Amino acid sequence: MQTYIADGRVTFISSKGLTQTAKGTATLTFGFACSSTYKQDDGSMLSTYHTVVSYGKQAEFLSKALSVGSLILVKGQIIDRPYVSEDGEQKGYRFLLPDKQGGIALLETKEDSESRKKKHEKEPLIDDNLEEDYSFPNELDEEFPF
Repeated sequence: MQTYIADGRVTFISSKGLTQTAKGTATLTFGFACSSTYKQDDGSMLSTYHTVVSYGKQAEFLSKALSVGSLILVKGQIIDRPYVSEDGEQKGYRFLLPDKQGGIALLETKEDSESRKKKHEKEPLIDDNLEEDYSFPNELDEEFPF
């Protein structure tokens, strides 16, 4: 079994917000960016971008607690799932699945989070077109086996 651990910031939250699987389990999808220790030629740190999918009570909590820019720690697994596109082409997608217990830790104060949420209400950072880059096949609506 593998474990992925990284700290970083939320880059987007699905405009659909909290959704449910076909079997009724709460689901939240959001983007996550973290810096690696690898330096690019110009000396800057290389950023890595992930899509995170949380389920159940964790998803319900995160839908209320997170906003774009939230500083978090993610601990979980990297999941690769194959699927066949509508064109019949074999494809795959990858996402982070946080551990049920301790899989997401909020690394900032509630006051900082609320302040950012208020700012983003005035100036939304979520672009509905952004999600097209992070789209998942319809099969993601199926229940994820735990």
